[in-house]
Amino acid sequence: MKWLIAMAQVLLLAATTAASAEEGRLTSVAPIEGGERWALAYENDFLVPGSRDQDYTYGISLSLAKTSLVGAHSHSPLALIDQLFGGEGEAYCGGVELGLYGFTPEDIERDSLDVSDRPFASLVYVSTSIEHHSADQTQVRRSQMTYGILGLGWVGQIQEATHAVLDGDKPKGWDQQIAEGGEFTLRYSGSQRRLLNPGNPHTEWRLTQQVSLGYITEASVGLSFRSGQLNSVWHNFSPELASYAEASANTQRSREEWFVWGGVAVKARAYNAFLQGQFRDSAHTFDAGDLNHWIGEAWLGVTRAWDNGFYASYGVRGHTSEVKHGVADRAVIWGGLLLGKRV
Repeated sequence: MKWLIAMAQVLLLAATTAASAEEGRLTSVAPIEGGERWALAYENDFLVPGSRDQDYTYGISLSLAKTSLVGAHSHSPLALIDQLFGGEGEAYCGGVELGLYGFTPEDIERDSLDVSDRPFASLVYVSTSIEHHSADQTQVRRSQMTYGILGLGWVGQIQEATHAVLDGDKPKGWDQQIAEGGEFTLRYSGSQRRLLNPGNPHTEWRLTQQVSLGYITEASVGLSFRSGQLNSVWHNFSPELASYAEASANTQRSREEWFVWGGVAVKARAYNAFLQGQFRDSAHTFDAGDLNHWIGEAWLGVTRAWDNGFYASYGVRGHTSEVKHGVADRAVIWGGLLLGKRV
Protein backbone atom coordinates (compact mmCIF):
# COMPACT_ATOMS: atom_id res chain seq x y z
CA MET A 1 0.00 0.00 0.00
CA LYS A 2 2.74 2.48 0.91
CA TRP A 3 4.37 2.23 -2.51
CA LEU A 4 1.02 3.22 -4.05
CA ILE A 5 0.89 6.27 -1.79
CA ALA A 6 4.49 7.06 -2.71
CA MET A 7 3.64 6.96 -6.40
CA ALA A 8 0.57 9.14 -5.83
CA GLN A 9 2.54 11.74 -3.92
CA VAL A 10 5.32 11.77 -6.52
CA LEU A 11 2.73 12.37 -9.23
CA LEU A 12 1.06 15.12 -7.22
CA LEU A 13 4.40 16.75 -6.44
CA ALA A 14 5.43 16.52 -10.11
CA ALA A 15 2.16 18.15 -11.12
CA THR A 16 2.61 21.00 -8.67
CA THR A 17 6.22 21.51 -9.78
CA ALA A 18 5.13 21.54 -13.43
CA ALA A 19 2.42 24.02 -12.58
CA SER A 20 4.95 26.38 -11.02
CA ALA A 21 7.02 26.22 -14.18
CA GLU A 22 3.98 26.70 -16.40
CA GLU A 23 2.08 29.30 -14.39
CA GLY A 24 3.19 32.11 -16.70
CA ARG A 25 1.30 30.37 -19.52
CA LEU A 26 -1.83 29.42 -17.56
CA THR A 27 -5.02 31.26 -18.41
CA SER A 28 -7.70 31.16 -15.71
CA VAL A 29 -11.39 31.69 -16.25
CA ALA A 30 -12.31 35.15 -14.99
CA PRO A 31 -13.97 34.80 -11.57
CA ILE A 32 -17.36 36.25 -10.84
CA GLU A 33 -17.05 39.46 -8.84
CA GLY A 34 -18.05 39.18 -5.21
CA GLY A 35 -16.93 39.68 -1.63
CA GLU A 36 -14.69 37.71 0.63
CA ARG A 37 -15.06 35.55 3.71
CA TRP A 38 -12.87 34.64 6.61
CA ALA A 39 -13.57 32.01 9.23
CA LEU A 40 -11.94 30.68 12.39
CA ALA A 41 -12.86 27.12 13.32
CA TYR A 42 -12.09 25.19 16.49
CA GLU A 43 -12.92 21.51 16.91
CA ASN A 44 -12.46 19.37 19.99
CA ASP A 45 -13.79 16.10 21.34
CA PHE A 46 -14.81 17.81 24.59
CA LEU A 47 -17.38 19.87 22.64
CA VAL A 48 -19.79 16.93 22.75
CA PRO A 49 -21.74 15.51 25.73
CA GLY A 50 -19.66 13.30 28.00
CA SER A 51 -16.03 13.46 29.02
CA ARG A 52 -13.75 12.63 26.09
CA ASP A 53 -10.10 13.22 25.26
CA GLN A 54 -9.24 10.72 22.57
CA ASP A 55 -9.17 10.05 18.82
CA TYR A 56 -9.56 13.35 16.92
CA THR A 57 -8.68 15.42 19.96
CA TYR A 58 -8.64 18.96 18.51
CA GLY A 59 -8.14 21.07 15.42
CA ILE A 60 -7.75 24.77 14.61
CA SER A 61 -8.07 26.40 11.19
CA LEU A 62 -8.17 29.89 9.73
CA SER A 63 -9.59 30.25 6.21
CA LEU A 64 -10.00 33.05 3.70
CA ALA A 65 -12.03 32.98 0.48
CA LYS A 66 -11.87 35.60 -2.27
CA THR A 67 -12.84 35.49 -5.91
CA SER A 68 -9.45 36.98 -6.84
CA LEU A 69 -7.65 33.92 -5.45
CA VAL A 70 -8.81 31.84 -8.42
CA GLY A 71 -6.10 33.40 -10.59
CA ALA A 72 -3.42 33.74 -7.89
CA HIS A 73 -0.01 32.06 -8.26
CA SER A 74 -0.67 30.09 -5.08
CA HIS A 75 -3.56 28.35 -6.87
CA SER A 76 -1.75 27.65 -10.16
CA PRO A 77 -0.74 24.05 -9.26
CA LEU A 78 -4.33 23.23 -8.35
CA ALA A 79 -5.67 24.96 -11.47
CA LEU A 80 -3.35 22.89 -13.66
CA ILE A 81 -4.44 19.64 -12.04
CA ASP A 82 -8.07 20.67 -12.54
CA GLN A 83 -7.33 21.21 -16.23
CA LEU A 84 -5.68 17.78 -16.46
CA PHE A 85 -8.86 16.24 -15.05
CA GLY A 86 -10.99 18.15 -17.54
CA GLY A 87 -12.73 20.51 -15.15
CA GLU A 88 -15.81 22.28 -16.49
CA GLY A 89 -17.77 25.32 -15.37
CA GLU A 90 -16.78 28.84 -14.52
CA ALA A 91 -14.16 29.27 -11.79
CA TYR A 92 -16.04 31.13 -9.10
CA CYS A 93 -14.15 31.13 -5.82
CA GLY A 94 -10.65 30.55 -4.49
CA GLY A 95 -9.82 29.72 -0.90
CA VAL A 96 -6.74 29.36 1.28
CA GLU A 97 -6.58 27.78 4.72
CA LEU A 98 -3.99 27.35 7.47
CA GLY A 99 -4.44 24.89 10.28
CA LEU A 100 -3.31 22.04 12.47
CA TYR A 101 -4.92 19.10 14.21
CA GLY A 102 -4.05 16.03 16.21
CA PHE A 103 -5.11 12.55 17.32
CA THR A 104 -4.48 10.78 20.61
CA PRO A 105 -5.19 7.38 22.18
CA GLU A 106 -7.67 7.00 25.02
CA ASP A 107 -5.12 7.06 27.85
CA ILE A 108 -2.95 10.10 27.16
CA GLU A 109 -1.17 9.85 30.56
CA ARG A 110 0.20 6.38 29.94
CA ASP A 111 4.02 6.21 29.98
CA SER A 112 4.35 3.08 27.86
CA LEU A 113 3.09 2.54 24.31
CA ASP A 114 -0.34 0.88 23.98
CA VAL A 115 -0.29 -0.95 20.64
CA SER A 116 -3.97 -1.88 21.03
CA ASP A 117 -4.98 1.79 20.77
CA ARG A 118 -4.45 4.38 18.06
CA PRO A 119 -1.10 6.23 17.89
CA PHE A 120 -0.54 9.91 18.54
CA ALA A 121 -0.57 11.74 15.20
CA SER A 122 -0.71 15.32 13.92
CA LEU A 123 -0.74 17.50 10.82
CA VAL A 124 0.24 21.13 10.24
CA TYR A 125 -1.01 22.26 6.83
CA VAL A 126 -1.85 24.92 4.27
CA SER A 127 -4.43 24.26 1.56
CA THR A 128 -5.78 25.96 -1.55
CA SER A 129 -9.18 25.37 -3.14
CA ILE A 130 -11.11 26.32 -6.28
CA GLU A 131 -14.83 26.07 -7.01
CA HIS A 132 -16.45 25.74 -10.45
CA HIS A 133 -20.18 26.28 -10.91
CA SER A 134 -22.45 24.94 -13.60
CA ALA A 135 -24.36 27.43 -15.74
CA ASP A 136 -27.66 26.74 -13.95
CA GLN A 137 -26.00 26.94 -10.48
CA THR A 138 -27.34 23.53 -9.44
CA GLN A 139 -23.95 21.78 -9.47
CA VAL A 140 -20.66 22.80 -7.91
CA ARG A 141 -17.31 21.11 -8.41
CA ARG A 142 -14.66 21.83 -5.79
CA SER A 143 -11.01 20.82 -5.74
CA GLN A 144 -8.48 21.22 -2.96
CA MET A 145 -4.75 20.68 -2.60
CA THR A 146 -3.32 20.37 0.90
CA TYR A 147 0.39 20.61 1.67
CA GLY A 148 1.30 19.45 5.16
CA ILE A 149 3.86 18.14 7.59
CA LEU A 150 3.19 15.13 9.78
CA GLY A 151 4.81 14.65 13.15
CA LEU A 152 5.70 18.17 14.26
CA GLY A 153 5.74 18.86 17.99
CA TRP A 154 3.54 21.99 17.81
CA VAL A 155 0.25 20.14 18.08
CA GLY A 156 1.33 18.27 21.20
CA GLN A 157 2.85 21.39 22.77
CA ILE A 158 -0.43 23.29 22.31
CA GLN A 159 -2.37 20.43 23.90
CA GLU A 160 0.07 20.25 26.81
CA ALA A 161 -0.14 24.02 27.40
CA THR A 162 -3.94 23.98 27.22
CA HIS A 163 -4.21 21.09 29.68
CA ALA A 164 -1.77 22.82 32.05
CA VAL A 165 -3.96 25.94 32.10
CA LEU A 166 -7.15 23.91 32.57
CA ASP A 167 -5.53 21.54 35.08
CA GLY A 168 -6.23 18.62 32.78
CA ASP A 169 -4.43 15.32 32.18
CA LYS A 170 -0.86 15.71 30.97
CA PRO A 171 -0.31 14.00 27.60
CA LYS A 172 2.89 11.93 27.63
CA GLY A 173 3.01 10.22 24.26
CA TRP A 174 3.64 12.93 21.67
CA ASP A 175 7.29 11.89 21.34
CA GLN A 176 5.97 8.60 19.90
CA GLN A 177 3.63 10.12 17.32
CA ILE A 178 3.41 9.14 13.66
CA ALA A 179 6.47 10.44 11.73
CA GLU A 180 7.91 12.08 14.86
CA GLY A 181 10.19 14.97 13.88
CA GLY A 182 8.34 15.86 10.68
CA GLU A 183 7.53 14.41 7.25
CA PHE A 184 6.11 16.15 4.19
CA THR A 185 2.74 14.98 2.91
CA LEU A 186 0.15 15.87 0.26
CA ARG A 187 -3.55 15.42 -0.37
CA TYR A 188 -5.66 16.22 -3.43
CA SER A 189 -9.43 16.03 -3.15
CA GLY A 190 -12.23 16.69 -5.58
CA SER A 191 -15.97 16.81 -5.01
CA GLN A 192 -19.15 17.17 -7.03
CA ARG A 193 -22.22 18.57 -5.26
CA ARG A 194 -25.70 18.66 -6.77
CA LEU A 195 -28.79 20.44 -5.44
CA LEU A 196 -31.63 17.94 -5.53
CA ASN A 197 -34.63 20.24 -4.99
CA PRO A 198 -33.99 23.68 -6.53
CA GLY A 199 -36.62 26.30 -5.74
CA ASN A 200 -37.51 25.16 -2.21
CA PRO A 201 -37.20 28.30 0.00
CA HIS A 202 -36.88 26.56 3.38
CA THR A 203 -35.18 23.17 2.92
CA GLU A 204 -32.35 22.11 0.62
CA TRP A 205 -31.11 18.62 -0.14
CA ARG A 206 -27.81 17.95 -1.87
CA LEU A 207 -25.94 14.88 -3.08
CA THR A 208 -22.15 14.91 -2.71
CA GLN A 209 -19.57 12.64 -4.30
CA GLN A 210 -15.96 13.04 -3.29
CA VAL A 211 -12.57 11.44 -3.89
CA SER A 212 -9.30 12.02 -2.06
CA LEU A 213 -5.74 10.96 -2.86
CA GLY A 214 -2.82 11.35 -0.48
CA TYR A 215 -2.46 11.08 3.30
CA ILE A 216 -6.15 10.14 3.35
CA THR A 217 -7.12 8.13 0.28
CA GLU A 218 -10.83 7.42 -0.06
CA ALA A 219 -14.02 7.80 -2.07
CA SER A 220 -17.37 8.77 -0.56
CA VAL A 221 -20.99 9.54 -1.34
CA GLY A 222 -23.26 11.48 0.98
CA LEU A 223 -26.71 13.01 1.37
CA SER A 224 -27.08 16.25 3.34
CA PHE A 225 -29.59 19.01 4.05
CA ARG A 226 -30.13 22.39 5.64
CA SER A 227 -33.52 23.72 6.74
CA GLY A 228 -34.77 26.96 8.28
CA GLN A 229 -34.79 30.65 7.37
CA LEU A 230 -32.52 30.50 4.33
CA ASN A 231 -31.19 33.75 2.83
CA SER A 232 -28.02 32.53 1.12
CA VAL A 233 -27.32 30.37 -1.91
CA TRP A 234 -27.29 26.62 -1.34
CA HIS A 235 -23.57 26.13 -1.94
CA ASN A 236 -22.68 28.90 0.51
CA PHE A 237 -22.33 26.46 3.40
CA SER A 238 -20.89 22.98 2.91
CA PRO A 239 -20.07 20.99 6.06
CA GLU A 240 -20.37 17.84 3.97
CA LEU A 241 -16.91 18.67 2.54
CA ALA A 242 -15.18 19.08 5.91
CA SER A 243 -12.34 16.70 6.75
CA TYR A 244 -11.28 17.14 10.34
CA ALA A 245 -10.18 20.80 10.69
CA GLU A 246 -9.99 21.24 6.94
CA ALA A 247 -13.10 23.30 6.22
CA SER A 248 -14.75 24.82 3.16
CA ALA A 249 -14.79 28.49 2.21
CA ASN A 250 -17.22 30.53 0.12
CA THR A 251 -17.77 34.22 -0.48
CA GLN A 252 -21.48 34.78 -0.93
CA ARG A 253 -22.93 37.58 1.15
CA SER A 254 -26.20 36.85 2.93
CA ARG A 255 -28.84 38.56 5.03
CA GLU A 256 -29.87 37.43 8.48
CA GLU A 257 -30.62 33.71 8.55
CA TRP A 258 -30.64 30.61 10.72
CA PHE A 259 -30.86 26.95 9.86
CA VAL A 260 -30.15 23.43 11.07
CA TRP A 261 -28.02 21.17 8.94
CA GLY A 262 -26.94 17.55 8.86
CA GLY A 263 -26.14 14.59 6.71
CA VAL A 264 -24.77 11.08 6.33
CA ALA A 265 -22.05 9.61 4.15
CA VAL A 266 -20.48 6.27 3.32
CA LYS A 267 -16.71 6.21 2.76
CA ALA A 268 -14.50 3.61 1.18
CA ARG A 269 -11.16 4.46 2.78
CA ALA A 270 -8.05 2.81 1.39
CA TYR A 271 -5.36 4.56 3.42
CA ASN A 272 -5.02 6.81 6.47
CA ALA A 273 -1.55 8.09 7.35
CA PHE A 274 -2.70 9.04 10.86
CA LEU A 275 -3.09 5.32 11.61
CA GLN A 276 -0.77 3.62 9.11
CA GLY A 277 2.11 6.07 8.99
CA GLN A 278 3.82 7.14 5.81
CA PHE A 279 7.50 6.47 4.95
CA ARG A 280 9.41 7.33 8.10
CA ASP A 281 9.54 4.72 10.83
CA SER A 282 7.01 5.31 13.58
CA ALA A 283 6.79 3.83 17.07
CA HIS A 284 3.32 2.40 16.40
CA THR A 285 1.23 1.96 13.24
CA PHE A 286 -1.57 -0.28 12.02
CA ASP A 287 -1.45 -2.45 8.90
CA ALA A 288 -4.18 -2.14 6.28
CA GLY A 289 -5.56 -5.52 7.37
CA ASP A 290 -6.18 -4.16 10.87
CA LEU A 291 -8.54 -1.46 9.60
CA ASN A 292 -12.16 -1.23 8.53
CA HIS A 293 -12.24 0.20 5.02
CA TRP A 294 -15.97 0.95 4.93
CA ILE A 295 -16.88 3.81 7.26
CA GLY A 296 -20.20 5.47 8.02
CA GLU A 297 -20.19 9.16 8.93
CA ALA A 298 -22.90 11.53 10.20
CA TRP A 299 -23.09 15.19 11.23
CA LEU A 300 -25.66 17.61 12.69
CA GLY A 301 -25.48 21.29 13.58
CA VAL A 302 -26.99 24.76 13.62
CA THR A 303 -25.91 28.06 12.04
CA ARG A 304 -26.92 31.65 12.77
CA ALA A 305 -25.99 34.55 10.49
CA TRP A 306 -26.60 38.26 11.03
CA ASP A 307 -27.11 41.03 8.50
CA ASN A 308 -23.79 42.64 9.50
CA GLY A 309 -22.00 39.70 7.87
CA PHE A 310 -21.01 37.74 10.99
CA TYR A 311 -22.08 34.14 11.36
CA ALA A 312 -21.53 31.32 13.86
CA SER A 313 -21.98 27.55 13.74
CA TYR A 314 -21.93 24.64 16.15
CA GLY A 315 -21.92 21.07 14.96
CA VAL A 316 -21.29 17.49 16.03
CA ARG A 317 -19.68 14.94 13.73
CA GLY A 318 -18.71 11.32 14.09
CA HIS A 319 -17.90 8.14 12.22
CA THR A 320 -17.83 4.42 12.86
CA SER A 321 -14.73 2.64 14.06
CA GLU A 322 -11.83 2.56 11.66
CA VAL A 323 -9.89 -0.08 13.65
CA LYS A 324 -11.10 -3.68 13.73
CA HIS A 325 -9.90 -4.73 17.18
CA GLY A 326 -8.37 -3.66 20.47
CA VAL A 327 -8.98 -0.53 22.51
CA ALA A 328 -9.01 1.53 19.31
CA ASP A 329 -12.13 -0.28 18.07
CA ARG A 330 -14.61 2.51 18.87
CA ALA A 331 -16.68 5.15 17.16
CA VAL A 332 -15.12 8.61 16.85
CA ILE A 333 -17.10 11.76 17.73
CA TRP A 334 -16.21 15.43 18.11
CA GLY A 335 -17.77 18.88 18.14
CA GLY A 336 -16.89 22.10 16.38
CA LEU A 337 -17.37 25.85 16.69
CA LEU A 338 -16.96 28.29 13.80
CA LEU A 339 -17.02 32.08 13.75
CA GLY A 340 -16.76 33.99 10.50
CA LYS A 341 -17.43 37.21 8.66
CA ARG A 342 -18.56 37.94 5.10
CA VAL A 343 -17.65 41.33 3.66
